[in-house]
Amino acid sequence: FYVGVTRAECRLVLLFCKLRHWQGALQNFKPSRFLTVVEHKASRRTNMLLFSKLIRAIQIIAFMFAGVVQEFVLRIFGKADQAWIDRKLLNWSAFTTKVVGFYFATVGKENLELVDWSRPVFIVCNHQSFLDIPVLLQGLNRRFGFIAKKELNAIPLLGYWMRKIGCLIIDRKKRGIGKEIAQNLKNSKMVPHIAIFPEGTRSTDGNLAAFKSGAFRYAVDFEGTILPVVLKNTRAGWEDRSSFKNSVKGECMVLAPLDMKVKPMNHKDLQALVRETMKKSL
Repeated sequence: FYVGVTRAECRLVLLFCKLRHWQGALQNFKPSRFLTVVEHKASRRTNMLLFSKLIRAIQIIAFMFAGVVQEFVLRIFGKADQAWIDRKLLNWSAFTTKVVGFYFATVGKENLELVDWSRPVFIVCNHQSFLDIPVLLQGLNRRFGFIAKKELNAIPLLGYWMRKIGCLIIDRKKRGIGKEIAQNLKNSKMVPHIAIFPEGTRSTDGNLAAFKSGAFRYAVDFEGTILPVVLKNTRAGWEDRSSFKNSVKGECMVLAPLDMKVKPMNHKDLQALVRETMKKSL
């Protein structure tokens, strides 16, 4: 019972067997005695939280859909340029954080002025939540793509906007995916500005898991810039949200960029340096 409750994030379902084989005999089993204490209260609270999240998710999706319709109409009159798409994307990020009641401060804005955005930039960020993308967009105040698995591309609205902003759609099950990403970056019509979450999985405790080397290899090979960013408390804004009565506060911390054209490094040293710097900032 304890393990089940502490592993649940949003919804908890507990099952038990009334009749099963145990120690060589068919025996009757009873449900946990703790269910009589929490069952009614927990189910009512969880249903309200799920309903609140559903309403907010519908609002966010409706905003995305309205953007598709606007873009279609403006394209007819030749007014749906890249600048309009960039503004729409930033408006979506601001709308998303406002709808879910997540407010944050951007720390280290002066470091953004040190980045040469006319060349490839690889934004390295810790990954905790669905909110990471809108918070990162809003915190940096500019458009960028990110590496996304092909399953996300199958979601109509999400896939549409991912292609518009220059995301790299990949099949994680394929071999040699690193070389494929490098080739896509090379063939891109836009200067690559890609956000990468190098730990490869969401961190449930806020700590950094082991980094993968891809982002750092690309920065070295393309003589680009690594821009480390640390996001704080985004998971509490959605996945770990217990109520929408009060707002949740977080932080987008922009660390000093590392330009491989100005100060070249091998990818292993670069990876170790960035990870250690981000770890200290968490």
